Amino acid sequence: MATGVLVGLTGIGGGLLLYAALLLLLGRVRPGQVVGTDLAFGAVLASAAALAHVAVGTVDYRLVGLLLAGSVPGVLLGVRLAGIAPPRALRAGLCVCILATGLRLATA
Repeated sequence: MATGVLVGLTGIGGGLLLYAALLLLLGRVRPGQVVGTDLAFGAVLASAAALAHVAVGTVDYRLVGLLLAGSVPGVLLGVRLAGIAPPRALRAGLCVCILATGLRLATA
């Protein structure tokens, strides 16, 4: 429930929160498996949040299209890279992204 509230309020990916929780609670799970599980969960959660924002009129569809045009190819490349990256390197990269996001949020 807390993840849903934070996603609805802030728009930050529930994945950022869920990823950390999965690693802490499940211990030594392969990073690729955590990412896949997190993304499947996030797709449903993000869809619900997006529909709620559509209902209140806070969606800029032109901007959505522009973001998707660059993001979809990046996702396809990222999935391929995650499939061949050593788990330790993937975990380190994800930690850097999470820390950078936290720092940015703290200084915004």
